[in-house]
Amino acid sequence: MRLKFNLTRFLPKTLFGQVLITLIVNLLIFLSFGFMFIVDDHNKINSHLLTEYSAQRVAGIVSVLNDATPAERETLAQKLSVPPTTITLDTTWQQQASDLNEADALLLENIQKNLNTQLEIQVLKIDALPENFINSLNFKNDTKFSIYHKKKNTPFYSRELFVQIKLHDNSTITIHHFLPDKVRELFLRFFTFAIMLTVVVISLASWSIYTLTKPLKNLAKAATELGTNINTPPLTEVGPEEIVLASKAFNSMQNSLKSHIETRTQALFAVSHDLRLPLTRLRLRIEDNLPAKLKEQIDQDIEEMEAMIGQTLDYLKAGHDTEAFIKLNISSLLDSICDNMEDLGANIERFGKINAPIIAQPQAINRCLSNIFENSRRYGGDKITLTLSDLVSHIKITIEDNGPGIPEKDLLNVFEPYYRLETSRSRHTGGTGLGLPIAKKIIEHHHGKVFLNSPPNKGLIVTILLPKNGRPQNNVTMS
Repeated sequence: MRLKFNLTRFLPKTLFGQVLITLIVNLLIFLSFGFMFIVDDHNKINSHLLTEYSAQRVAGIVSVLNDATPAERETLAQKLSVPPTTITLDTTWQQQASDLNEADALLLENIQKNLNTQLEIQVLKIDALPENFINSLNFKNDTKFSIYHKKKNTPFYSRELFVQIKLHDNSTITIHHFLPDKVRELFLRFFTFAIMLTVVVISLASWSIYTLTKPLKNLAKAATELGTNINTPPLTEVGPEEIVLASKAFNSMQNSLKSHIETRTQALFAVSHDLRLPLTRLRLRIEDNLPAKLKEQIDQDIEEMEAMIGQTLDYLKAGHDTEAFIKLNISSLLDSICDNMEDLGANIERFGKINAPIIAQPQAINRCLSNIFENSRRYGGDKITLTLSDLVSHIKITIEDNGPGIPEKDLLNVFEPYYRLETSRSRHTGGTGLGLPIAKKIIEHHHGKVFLNSPPNKGLIVTILLPKNGRPQNNVTMS
């Protein structure tokens, strides 16, 4: 089986990370080509300094001395001996092997090209000459040579040229030339420059990319929150023109949705509220001239309809009421709810305690937790377990029963309004399909989260996470 290599799985998931990686890769490519060009220019400069320039300097001196008379040469040698090129007329021709390395051969070739006559020239290999040869040399005006080779006894043969030339009258001149220093540590210098450039560019680019992508992140965050809270504050319309246009479009969409939902909610609220009056009249009218059994059946239907209307009104108001957020002792509230459930026959076992108060709407949280406990009392078997955990930025409330549980495919559907399971959780046992949806809307209004889990043979586990300060906790997890 042939495996396909997918490079995208190694890339960052965020737009900021991908743009930054692209910038870094392009910068590295640019620096690589720059390094190649610099190395090439460096080699050319060194070649020019070590061969062409040195050869021209030596050839010019040789031409002048070759054309001069023996009597003039001493004076000319004194005058032409200007560092880095100095001359001596006192050294005899040194016999050496004829094999030359590439650099020496190139130097001799360049010297010959710059001479107007053919002369015998050799590049001395100092390490192949007698030990006292250096001490016998006396170059005119070359104090540097004396310091390095006599006083300090430190040879620099790799950075020096020793050239001997036989003039047309067979006299010998020896030329010493200090080569210019190469641009040393090129790699280290370029690497240091590349690091400094990369740090500066990436720092400035990171700030720029973050500034440009932050409005997009805010847009995504606002879109996520819009699904749970239509009343989220509008986006700040800042950034590039495209981001501003997207923010304006989002704010306009939010206002349209909010207006549509408010209109629909008001209509449903009005209809649900107005239905109570004819139901009351109907209840009064069945008091006369009806058989007892029929009257009882109609009365049960009216009670069910009133319960549905009441639950519908609660659902419409959930997350939209004006109840103030205050400090709430959640442990005391749960104790009160558990006592009420136990009065109705529930068996509740409690673990843990939350000492510090949280910021919440007391009536809304009471309605939310009461709905969940009522759901567990009706369908959760003979025992309910309540566990409280005080975490860093939020609290965790776990309510576990030992009933039949909920099939995995229905775990999310039960949060939809009027959704009822086909088993015992039906209207005939008192359910309206709004208890859990109301609880979920209240929890999300408090910027919390609710999770359902139904392990095999363990009933239903409801986990509620609420922020302590009543503010959004987008990174809340089940930890």
